[in-house]
Amino acid sequence: MVAFEDIASRLGGTLVGQVPLVGGVSARVTGIDVAMPDGITRRAVVREPGASSWKGANPDAARREFELLAHLVAAGLPVPRPLLLDESPPHPFFVMDFIEGTRDLPADGAEALADMLARVHALALPGTMLLPDREDPIANLAKYLGPGQAALQRRLADQPTLARRRTLLHGDYWPGNVLWRSGELVTILDWEDAALGDPLSDVACCRLELRYVVGPTGAEAFTRRYAQQTRRSLGDLPIWSAYVAAAALASMSQWGLPAEREAHMRREAEASLAEAEARILGG
Repeated sequence: MVAFEDIASRLGGTLVGQVPLVGGVSARVTGIDVAMPDGITRRAVVREPGASSWKGANPDAARREFELLAHLVAAGLPVPRPLLLDESPPHPFFVMDFIEGTRDLPADGAEALADMLARVHALALPGTMLLPDREDPIANLAKYLGPGQAALQRRLADQPTLARRRTLLHGDYWPGNVLWRSGELVTILDWEDAALGDPLSDVACCRLELRYVVGPTGAEAFTRRYAQQTRRSLGDLPIWSAYVAAAALASMSQWGLPAEREAHMRREAEASLAEAEARILGG
């Protein structure tokens, strides 16, 4: 169990409060209020990657995310500043700044998300920073498909391997991992799944999540803006979209969603998968 009093002391103050925060389904996130010697109470965030069991724990996750945040801060990206790392078992954790904001998507939020994702994908990483490779969507998509998708299975069997790309990926880029203040994007959260690979994997993930929130029109606005900002070919996007939708359908029951919300998201994911399948087979 994380000792929040000890963390507050290591930050130079005294613990005066703690509160669970929303932090996704695979990490435990806690806000701690620390009274500092100058009389100011400062809020920090304690993040324990892999604390939830369904996704599996990675003992290096806390250090990797801590180091990545430090690099992103230095590069000028709007992310929380990392403050402290503790790799003690059973759940290594790190502490970062608390950023005030809301997850409510503003009217032009889809375009702003695209602009920021283009910035992320343009960043270079130092050679000493090791991130995992993003999975192969063709090989992994097949295991999620059912008997009714035999034609897609056959097409995937004949599909050449996608071009190998090594772009920095957020890995879970969606509106719930972005905070806004006064209509401006102020921070990107939850870099636990950061990887190297095809930038269209991030695009496909955000497209589907936007579809849940603002429908297909918002998802298309995001995609058009990203293509304009990056001049990147979207030819492989249907494969990534099919993979992201199929993987979401397979794991959604583990996300702890209200029944009505899960039903809505399943409908949108099924529609996204069907559209991607039509594009793949039609191509």
